[in-house]
Amino acid sequence: MSSQPFRKILACIESPADREQPVLRRAAGIAQRTGARLILFHGDFAQLTVVPGFPSAVVREDADSRLARSTRLLEKLAQPLRRRGLKVEVRAVWDAPPHEAIVRETLRSRPDLVVAGSRRRAFGARLFLTNTDWQLIRECPVPLLFVKQDTPWRSVRVVAAIDPLHPRGGSSKLDRRILETAGAFSAALGGRLDVVHAYMPLSAAIPHAYGDAYAMVVDPVTELRYRKGTERALAKATAAIGLPAARLHIETGMPSEAIPAAARRLRADVVVMGAISRSALGRLLIGSTAERTLDLMPCDVLIVKPRGFKTHVARRAG
Repeated sequence: MSSQPFRKILACIESPADREQPVLRRAAGIAQRTGARLILFHGDFAQLTVVPGFPSAVVREDADSRLARSTRLLEKLAQPLRRRGLKVEVRAVWDAPPHEAIVRETLRSRPDLVVAGSRRRAFGARLFLTNTDWQLIRECPVPLLFVKQDTPWRSVRVVAAIDPLHPRGGSSKLDRRILETAGAFSAALGGRLDVVHAYMPLSAAIPHAYGDAYAMVVDPVTELRYRKGTERALAKATAAIGLPAARLHIETGMPSEAIPAAARRLRADVVVMGAISRSALGRLLIGSTAERTLDLMPCDVLIVKPRGFKTHVARRAG
């Protein structure tokens, strides 16, 4: 990653008419510190227009009217930022579903960072694969910042969550990508970087092949050796960035609970995590650590993909 990681930022404005715009404030704050260009983006669509037999002339008229209004509202949001010296452009498009509209704009404008809002939702919503948050996690090809808090960043505290013991072959590359992104993000914003790894102790309950769970009986010496091995793995994974030991943290427990707990303890402003694509069935049943963790996270979350990731979203709407 270059010394200036953010040259262009795409801010996803869900509702340009809203008085409160936490995504805009966060994106503008990053742009102010880094000199990045801002794109204020809004995707609009009306389900009524896809009803069979609906007059195409009415569709075009409605789309033009709504996009003109959205553009005016985006311009209204952009004006104060331009007066502060920021370079801002606005873009409203007629496209759906929302996550695909965002990904298509990302492919078109090629930003270095996408900033979107995240609201707490019921866990069950994810099982239907209709939630924009989860879909963006899976499909956005560039680092994706979910804004979960509206507190202004001062001295930014960045926490990178990695898994040096993960059995998947590509995880070490993803960990390097997480550390690289987190380090660049922290440096660009003048912040502090910590690294956390969460693991399950050997004595924890382990799922049986047929679905039951059982607890392993492990003597303390073996458990301590496993802990020491975990510490060595974390130190090796982070050796290249040269962090002091006091900034390397090992947590025990399920990552989806332990990482948010560590974020609270460390008073993190943003946690940087990775997302690896899985099969559709795997996503439906268990999702990924990033998805399970997002709702519990007390701060903003920056999701990164492995290098070479290719989205499944088509460049043009179907």
